[in-house]
Amino acid sequence: MTALFHQQGIEFMKWQNITLIEKENILMTKVEQAATDLLLI
Repeated sequence: MTALFHQQGIEFMKWQNITLIEKENILMTKVEQAATDLLLI
């Protein structure tokens, strides 16, 4: 239990280390992909 919690904590810290710009780029990529999928329907 403790080990699992520690692993999740490490993953959370890694996510926090991603810069805001990188997070925005990831979100924009997903939005663009969704828009492309809608156009193909």
